[in-house]
Amino acid sequence: GGADSYNYVYVDGTGDLAIGLSIAQTITGATGDSYNEVYAVGLSNGNEFTALQNSQVATVGNLTVGLNVSQTIRDGAGASYNYLFAGDQYSPSEPTFSAFGTPNGGNIGIGGSATQTITGGQDHAVNQIYTGVGRYFDEEPGASVRDGGEFSGDLSIRQGVTQWAASAGRAENDIDMNNAADLTIGWGVAQTAISSDDWADNYVYTDDLGSVAIGWGVTQVATARTWAQNEVDSDSSGNVSIGLGITQTATSTGTVGETSYYADNYVYTDSEGNLTVGGSIVQMASSLIGSAENEIDNSSSGYMTIGGGITQTATSSATQTPTLLGGEGSSAYAENFVYLADYGDFTIGGSVTQTATSPVFSENEVYNEDYGDLTIGGAVTQMASGSGLTNGAENYVYDDDVGALTIKGSVTQTGVGNDYVDNYVYASDYGNVSIGGWVLQTARGQNLENYVYDDGSGATFSVGIGVKQTATATGGDVYDYVYNDGYGDMTIGGGGITIVESNPSAAKNIYNEVYTESNGALTTTGLIQISANNSSAGSYYTENYVYTDGNPHGAISAAGVLITSSGSETQYNSVHADGAAVKIGGLGITINGSGTGYHDDEIYTDTKNSRLTVAGSIIVTETGSGHNGFVLYANGNNSFLTVAGSVFYNNNLNTTGRSHVEIYGATKVDYTNSVLTVKGSLNLNLAKTAGVASDNEGFVQNYVEIGDTSHGAGYGVAINGSTVVTGSNGVDEVLINEAQLKLGAIINLMTNPLIAATSVAFVDGVTGRDYLEINGSYFGAGVTVTMNGPNAQIDINNGNGYQPAVFTGLFYAQMLGKTPLIQIAAGTGWGYSQVVGSAGGVLVGAVGGGGILRVHPANVTGFGTILNFTIISV
Repeated sequence: GGADSYNYVYVDGTGDLAIGLSIAQTITGATGDSYNEVYAVGLSNGNEFTALQNSQVATVGNLTVGLNVSQTIRDGAGASYNYLFAGDQYSPSEPTFSAFGTPNGGNIGIGGSATQTITGGQDHAVNQIYTGVGRYFDEEPGASVRDGGEFSGDLSIRQGVTQWAASAGRAENDIDMNNAADLTIGWGVAQTAISSDDWADNYVYTDDLGSVAIGWGVTQVATARTWAQNEVDSDSSGNVSIGLGITQTATSTGTVGETSYYADNYVYTDSEGNLTVGGSIVQMASSLIGSAENEIDNSSSGYMTIGGGITQTATSSATQTPTLLGGEGSSAYAENFVYLADYGDFTIGGSVTQTATSPVFSENEVYNEDYGDLTIGGAVTQMASGSGLTNGAENYVYDDDVGALTIKGSVTQTGVGNDYVDNYVYASDYGNVSIGGWVLQTARGQNLENYVYDDGSGATFSVGIGVKQTATATGGDVYDYVYNDGYGDMTIGGGGITIVESNPSAAKNIYNEVYTESNGALTTTGLIQISANNSSAGSYYTENYVYTDGNPHGAISAAGVLITSSGSETQYNSVHADGAAVKIGGLGITINGSGTGYHDDEIYTDTKNSRLTVAGSIIVTETGSGHNGFVLYANGNNSFLTVAGSVFYNNNLNTTGRSHVEIYGATKVDYTNSVLTVKGSLNLNLAKTAGVASDNEGFVQNYVEIGDTSHGAGYGVAINGSTVVTGSNGVDEVLINEAQLKLGAIINLMTNPLIAATSVAFVDGVTGRDYLEINGSYFGAGVTVTMNGPNAQIDINNGNGYQPAVFTGLFYAQMLGKTPLIQIAAGTGWGYSQVVGSAGGVLVGAVGGGGILRVHPANVTGFGTILNFTIISV
C-alpha cells in the first residue's frame, strides 16, 4: 500500500551471490510505481562505469538461484515493472578499458523456472528478462533498442518462463538479448499481455552478438484495445533458437473512437543472425474493427529455418462498411506474409497455410525478393475473403529476384471479394520457381484475376502436376491467364492446364488465355482445357485462347486442347500460332459449344515461322442456336498448319443460326511453306436452319470456303483423306479454290428455299439459292454433288484466272430442283483455265426442270453424260 515500492535481489560488484532455494518478490496495492528486480551487474550510471574502469576489475560477481524466481505485482496505481536481467537498465556512455579488457562474469543461473506476474495495473505493466540494456518503456512497440552495455554475463533458466502482464495501460513482456552474452531457457516460454485501453506487447529477440536459446516452444498472447503485438526475432548478428514451435495470438478489441487498431504477429530476422525453430509456427491475429497482420520473414544474410509448417490466420471482424462508419474502419485489413528479403536462405520443413478475412482488404503473400533461396517442404494454401461492399482479396506466391522459390507440394489459392480478387503465382526475375504438385486457383465475386506466369529475365518456372483455375463471377471483368512472357522456359506436368470459368449474368468481358509472348517456351505433357459458361447481357464477350504471340523461341506444346463454351454470351475460341510454334499432341484439338450465343472457333497460323502441328484430330462440335464461325488456316512464310488426324466440324443441331467455315492455306504466290495439310479426312456438317431469316449475327446462309484465292500455282490446302460437306435445307454456299482433295469429295447441300427468279441471269451466289464454286483444285478421287433446291448453281473454273481444275475420278452432280445452273469455264471474268475430267462426268437434272449447262468446250474435257440440262456453248 505504499507509494513507490521496490524489491531487489542483485549482485553489483565482484562477489557472488548464491541462493539455495527460490526468490519470491511481491508488491501489492502501491499508490506509486512498483519495481521487482533480480539482476547481476546492474550499474545505473556513468560514474559507476567509470569507477569500475578505474579499478580495472576483470571479474564481476554471479547470481545463482537453486530453484525458482517469482515476481508479482498486484493492483498498482502507477507503473509496474518486474526485471530479471544480467546487464544494465539504463544506457550510460561506453567506457574504454585498459589491458584488462571487458570484465567477465555477471552471470545469472536459475535452476528452476522464472515467473513474472502483473495484474490489476493502471499504468504501464512491464515484465522483462534480458541481458544487456533494456528498452525505454514509453517507446512504441518495435522501437530500436539502445546499444548493449559492456558489463553483462549470461542468463540461464533451466526450466521455463511464464510472463503475465495485465493493465489498463500498456502491458509488455520481454525476453531479449542486447549484447554478446547468451540467454538460455531450458523449457518453454509463455507470455500473456493484456491491456484494456492501450498496447499489449510480447517480445523474444536478440539485438546484438549473443544468442537466445529456448529448449521447447514459445507461446505469446497479446490482447489490447489499441495495439496488440507479438514478436520473435533476431535483429543483429546473434542467433535465436527455439526447439519446438511458436504460437502467437494477437487480438485488438477496440470498437469505437479511433481507426488505428492493430493486431500483429511477427517472426523474423533482420541482420546477420540466424533464427531456428524446430517445430511449427502458428500465428493468429484478429481485430474487431482495425487491421490484423501476421508476418514471418528472413530479411537477413543469416539463415532462417522452420522445421515444421506455418499457419497464419488474420481476421478483421468489422461488421460495418467504412462508408457507414464515416471513414472509421478504413484500415480494417487482414494480411499474412511469409517471405525472404536478403541473402540468407529461408527453409520451411512443412506446409504454409494462410487465411485472411476482412470487409475491406484481405491479402496473403509468400515470396522471395532477394538472393537467398526460399524452400517450402510441403504445400502453400491461401484463403482471402471478405463480405464488405468494397472488399478486395489478394493471394500471391512469387519470386522477384535472383534466389529460388521451391515449393515441394501444391499451391492452393482461394479468393472471395465483392470488389476484386487477385490470385497470382509467378516468377519475375532470374530466380527459378519450382512447384512440385498442383497450382489451384479459385476466385469468386467481382473483377476476378487468376494468373500463373513467368516474366523473368531468365528464370524457369515448373509445376510438377498441373494448373487449375476456377472463376465464378458476379460482376466485372474476369482474367484467367497462364502464360510465359519471360526468357526462361515454363513447364507443367501431366495434369495439364485447366480453366473453368462461369458467370450467370452480371459479369462483363471474360479472358481465359494460355499463351507465350517472349523467348520462353510453355510446355505441358497434359491437356489444356478451358470451360466457359457465360450469359452476360449486352455487347460483352469471352475469349478462350491458346496461342503464341512474339518471339520464335516462345513455343507452346501440349498433349491436347479442349475448349468448351456455353451460355448466351459471344465467345471467341482460338488456338493459333502468331510468332512461335504451337505443337499439339495426339489428343488433338476439341472445341465444344452450346447455348444461344455467337461462337467463333479459330485454329490458325498468322506470322512467319509460326508453325502449328496437331498430332491428333481437330473436332469442333457446336450444338447451340446462335451463329457459328469455324476458321482453320495457315497464313505466313514457313508457318504451315498440319493435322495428322482428321478434321470434324458439326453444327448439325443448330436450327436457328448459320455456319460460316473457312479452311485455307497459302500458295507460293503469297507465302512459302504455308500449306494447310490434313492427313486424315475433312467432314463438315453445317447448321440446319431453313429459310433466309437472319441469325443473331445477321447471316442468312451457311458459308464454306476451302483452299486459297491467290490465283497462283499450287494448292493452299491438302486433304489426304475424304472430304464431306453436308449442308441444309436453307441456303448453302461452298467455295473450293486451289485445294487438293486427294480422296475426292461428297458435297450434299440438300435443298434450298423457293425464291423469286432473279432478274439477272447467270449471276453467282444469288441470295436464296445453294451455290458451289470450284476453282483451280485437284480431286484425286470421285466427286459427288447433291443440290436439289430451286435455282441451285455450280461454277467450275468460271473465270478469274485460276489454274486448271482436275478431276481424276468421276464427277457426279445431281440437281433436281427447278432451273438449276452449271457453268464450266464459261465465266466473264478476266480469264479462265481448263477443267479436266479424267474419268468423265455425269450431270443429272430433273425432267422438265429447266436446267442449263453453260460450258466453254475448248477448255473442258470429260463431263460426257448430261441429263436434262440444256447445253449452251460459249
